[in-house]
Amino acid sequence: MARRARSAVLLLALAFLHVAQQQQLAAYPFHVSCSGLAASKQTCLFNNVCFVPGANASLTVLLHGTSTAQHTELARRHFEGLLAPHYGGGVWFNASNAPAPVRSDPDGPTVDHAVTLFWRPDPNNQYSFGHALVNEVFSMFLVLSNHFGDHIPRRLQVVCASSWHPVLHHLVSSMIAHRAQLWTDKMKAHERGVCYRHVLVGDGGYVHASRASLTNSGHPQAAQYASGPSFFSSRNWWAFRAYALELAGVVEDNSAHHTRPRDLVLLNDKRHGSEADRRMIMDIEQVAANLSAALPSAEVAAVRIRDLAWPDQLRVLTRTSVFITTQGSSAFRLIFLPRGAVCVMVGAPAEPGSEWESFHELDKWFPLSWVEFVKYEVPLNATWAYEPSPLSCTWVNNTNTRDRGWCLYNANIRLNASRLHGIVAPFVRA
Repeated sequence: MARRARSAVLLLALAFLHVAQQQQLAAYPFHVSCSGLAASKQTCLFNNVCFVPGANASLTVLLHGTSTAQHTELARRHFEGLLAPHYGGGVWFNASNAPAPVRSDPDGPTVDHAVTLFWRPDPNNQYSFGHALVNEVFSMFLVLSNHFGDHIPRRLQVVCASSWHPVLHHLVSSMIAHRAQLWTDKMKAHERGVCYRHVLVGDGGYVHASRASLTNSGHPQAAQYASGPSFFSSRNWWAFRAYALELAGVVEDNSAHHTRPRDLVLLNDKRHGSEADRRMIMDIEQVAANLSAALPSAEVAAVRIRDLAWPDQLRVLTRTSVFITTQGSSAFRLIFLPRGAVCVMVGAPAEPGSEWESFHELDKWFPLSWVEFVKYEVPLNATWAYEPSPLSCTWVNNTNTRDRGWCLYNANIRLNASRLHGIVAPFVRA
């Protein structure tokens, strides 16, 4: 009896905590940068909303349990832009005091009880791991965290209101929710409509959001984030990392660094299947072999990370002690390195007058407190170290600063074995 009483008290306390949390969130909406970096987007969680297709390619959005014009207008403002491109006959919004359906009816809309996140990604954010991760997937996580705190529902799905590239779809289904589909596919499967118990409109399409979100970025809008949650804070990245690991079913080895059998030194081989990439480490197998001979106590491996299944990628990264990589999209996996890991970032220093910043992934996007970053800078005049192929540019005699900077930023790089060993050795146990 006493145990049941304690359980009842605990449940009641949790209920009050949830109400207080929702009130706090309502009073302080979380702002994220929009495309122009000069405004913020509002996100809203709606309950009991039905979407019913009508005649002449129209759609009716019906809000149950409310009759206020304010709520109807709020729904119109959030949903109309997302859905209108699919309905030439218009999107219409109505409110009803009638209770929402609680179960699916063969003659009516399907009732979907999962928390649903509506999203419209920017086309430019969909084709590479890095842009999709930073500007869409991580933004999804922050929107969810704003509304649910540390208790993001596991019964979750994402509905894309526009279209998405396989790269973005893979990241969303791997890191946010296993159920991720297009709005058009959802409605084809439910021709009589869908009633969502909980639908969160996140919108999406954040472009270069990181530049204004760091309070130390120097951007004119950066100051607005000083008093609120830091968009790209180390704490937020760590929370996202934990969420993604749990979703993938990967249990991290949290034993102390010194108790692990051997340190893993991982070189990021950017080749994928038969495809090459930009910013690769040249002769990477030989580099790994030389480093292995010089560090006999460590496990040294050059791994084509993108060729691994997603959970296997995470398992390798979470046990890596030293991660050696050039800049670029695939390097963004560094957020999954464990506490105490070291990332050796290889790249060209900034050339005066060039718009192509060096190490911008490191300096601008990832303020990670649990990873120590070390730069392997390649001198601008080290012509032997840069290989611009397969890019169609020559930089050695190029006097155009912009073109030369672009070549340096994207070139493959040859590493000096003794210099690399000198950088890595202090972080590897003898």
